[in-house]
Amino acid sequence: MKTREKYLDAKLECIKDAIDFIDINLKDIKSKKKERIKAELLAEEFLAHTINNKAEDDSDKIRVAVSKTASKKSVIVSFKGKQIKGLENIGLEKDLSFSDMSADTEAFFRNKIISSNSDSFTCGYKNGINKISITVHESTTLALKGVFITFLLAFVIGLIVRLILPKEATLFISENILHTIETIFLNAFKLITGPVIFFSIASSIGSYSDLKELGRNASRFIILYFISTAVTLLIGFGISMGFSPGYAGEFSSTASTVASESSNFSISEAISNIIPSNILKPFLELNTIQIIVIAVLVGIAAGKLGEKSAKINIFLSKANDLFFKITEIITKYLHLMIFVSVAALVISIKPEATGSILTLVLCIFLGLILTFVFYNILLLITTRTSPIKFFKKAYPIWINAFALHSSNAAISFTMESCKKDLNISPKIYSFSIPLGAIINIDDLTMMFSLSVLFFANIFGIGFKPSDYFILIIMIVVLSLGTPGIPSGGTLSFTLILSQFGIPMEALAIFISINAILDPFATGNNVYGNTIKSFIVSHSLKNK
Repeated sequence: MKTREKYLDAKLECIKDAIDFIDINLKDIKSKKKERIKAELLAEEFLAHTINNKAEDDSDKIRVAVSKTASKKSVIVSFKGKQIKGLENIGLEKDLSFSDMSADTEAFFRNKIISSNSDSFTCGYKNGINKISITVHESTTLALKGVFITFLLAFVIGLIVRLILPKEATLFISENILHTIETIFLNAFKLITGPVIFFSIASSIGSYSDLKELGRNASRFIILYFISTAVTLLIGFGISMGFSPGYAGEFSSTASTVASESSNFSISEAISNIIPSNILKPFLELNTIQIIVIAVLVGIAAGKLGEKSAKINIFLSKANDLFFKITEIITKYLHLMIFVSVAALVISIKPEATGSILTLVLCIFLGLILTFVFYNILLLITTRTSPIKFFKKAYPIWINAFALHSSNAAISFTMESCKKDLNISPKIYSFSIPLGAIINIDDLTMMFSLSVLFFANIFGIGFKPSDYFILIIMIVVLSLGTPGIPSGGTLSFTLILSQFGIPMEALAIFISINAILDPFATGNNVYGNTIKSFIVSHSLKNK
């Protein structure tokens, strides 16, 4: 850690010396010009506010420091004395609009710059010291290295445990230690998933004064989602027909099939269940489609209450901030979640020793790669943005979703990255990211289409042209209702197998394969959803 500090008189005429000190030291640690300007502007505002509001008997010195660690560059301003109110709202007291530019151009731009960087500083008061910490630069590369080191360490330890310890000991460690910790994390994410989806969408819709604008934005998302679903289905069918993994009739079933009258797929029932009959039940059962419906209704109603709308929208927004903060607390222990998940998988997974199943895994990997390429081509065509430059900013989103292997659990981190790193409008990402976690399950549709045709082939079940049509409809409808949690597609896959009379053995094999591939598919899904949000936000900015 490297820190340089300077004590200055708490006088307005000394602010220039403080800014010069900050500028010299930020240059010395090779901060970019844009980062220096932002930090210096924020520091100047904080210093002026502190000096103007300090009490007579407070300290007459202000400490200014520039700090550099392996992952972060910061500017710290601290002042000993009574607590100074309003530091967190510097420059935000007045909501200046473009009409204010002629009256006070400097105040207008200061307000806009500070409000757009409100997430770059933290204020606090402890042990009689006012302290403001401004983040100049935060490295995501170190976090990425940490994830891969954790992943590798978990893989090696899991492999050692599996090879050295007796079967009973590995089973005990897997079931009673690793899976217990993993379940605690997953339960924590499930706890907040419903509120995060609800308040995010409701507050986003409530912020729209014009419902026609909301309808236009929503229609853009839906069009993009259906385009990507169609493409990923084609990828799945194309790989299946091109490579034909497995041999016809290679497997024979000794067990009864999963088909039964009660498990037959019903499109009408799937559609009618979109509307909940109980306002609490969707949250208790984590029925994400129904939660979205409730959130949309509440958001629309909140915008139609006249004078009361502002107060309700403030409540929805503050509740949204609250659950984001809870999520942030949970995700501080993300590395532990990665470790136990990977170690448990290595210890307990029983890969099938057949060439056909290995071929299926490789085919699905190919499908995931092609889907990832499609997302970036879509980005390039629609926004003329370099996919390489975009991925450099967005890869933490993919890594986070991969580690959590849950689209729902990744919602808050994804939205925070959309705000900080990708400059996507809050009106867009607060609506599209939770919605996309439910209906944007592209890689699942690819896996379903490829896997169903594979299992039908190896179990000797013929497919008629009409069966392909039914399969497409089922995959699209079921993917809309698949919960964005680890292995959330298992139930939906069971219904598809039952429809075509494919034996239960296929489900057991799919679960094993999905345990390996689900993190990759989740990373792709969330990354694709982010690209769609960026496309819509980009189209609105260029209008």
